[in-house]
Amino acid sequence: MPIRDYEQLMKNMKYSKNIEDLAVNIINNSFKKNIKRYRTVSAQTGVPPFIVFVIHYLECNNNFSCHLHNGDPLTNRTIHVPKGRPKEGNPPFTWEQSAIDALNGTYPKKPEVWSINNTLEYLERYNGLGYYKLGVQSPYIFGNTNLHISGKFQSDGVYNRNLKTKQIGAAIFLKLYPDFNKQ
Repeated sequence: MPIRDYEQLMKNMKYSKNIEDLAVNIINNSFKKNIKRYRTVSAQTGVPPFIVFVIHYLECNNNFSCHLHNGDPLTNRTIHVPKGRPKEGNPPFTWEQSAIDALNGTYPKKPEVWSINNTLEYLERYNGLGYYKLGVQSPYIFGNTNLHISGKFQSDGVYNRNLKTKQIGAAIFLKLYPDFNKQ
């Protein structure tokens, strides 16, 4: 059972036409142009290519010079949580090496079925359950929707209830790309 009823939350989710247009533009200019790279990582991890793309957007703003773990530069091991990744190999790492390491970690457990509920829970756990523990909706999931107005971790473990996210939440991408698990 998911930690939240994400399907119901998505039914109540609203966002502006500007955010929708921006998300569609990001899908067209990042996902579709780089689908081979996302498929390469997907084949090694079992995470659907579109979900790899969503994580890449949320962690790295789709920058292929950053670790999928947390956006740190690929020139060294990660210095933010999770620290010291990838454990194998020597820097600089390729984006694919790092992404496969990030997604093949033991946590969070990958769902057997990539439904909306399972996928959004996986993404929330990937980012960490800090928002869940605070009883607020995660901007990682619901950023730029009516379900998340403010409140954000400004750094690892430091929550600011007045901080607003600039990122589009994962739920918007999944709503706009309903066949996300069938590439």
